[in-house]
Amino acid sequence: MDNYKKDMLLIDFEVRRNDVLQRLQRIEEDMRYGAIITGGLWAWIIPNLDDELVSTYLVWMPTVFVLFMCLKYIAQDGAVKFSGKYIRHLEDVFDLHSLKGCCGWESYLKANEANHFIHRKLLRYHSVLFWLSLLVINIFGGIYFKSFLEN
Repeated sequence: MDNYKKDMLLIDFEVRRNDVLQRLQRIEEDMRYGAIITGGLWAWIIPNLDDELVSTYLVWMPTVFVLFMCLKYIAQDGAVKFSGKYIRHLEDVFDLHSLKGCCGWESYLKANEANHFIHRKLLRYHSVLFWLSLLVINIFGGIYFKSFLEN
């Protein structure tokens, strides 16, 4: 492989790696802002439940917001996995896994999957559990306030 192709692949590798890091950071930020925004929405909705528009429609706004954030999380998670596969492919192209003492991160993770399997799954399921919990809490909040007003 000539130097031009190697340089292009190295640049592509760096861009992908930065993309993964930024997406992971966005996932964490989305979790933080998702909790803050839904709390803020409920803080605005509860005192305004006397308004028919609020009690009929806007009481579901936090649920809809969390649903969209869940979809965004699914898209971000898929993009991270896709980029990870591509980074592993680039590591294979550079034959990093065959070099003694030198290994790309994705290849290292794959080779040592048994050692970090639990941590990786916990991190992933933590995010899924967070969004599902927030969604369920908001659905029940909408149902509760809707039924509370009907009584």
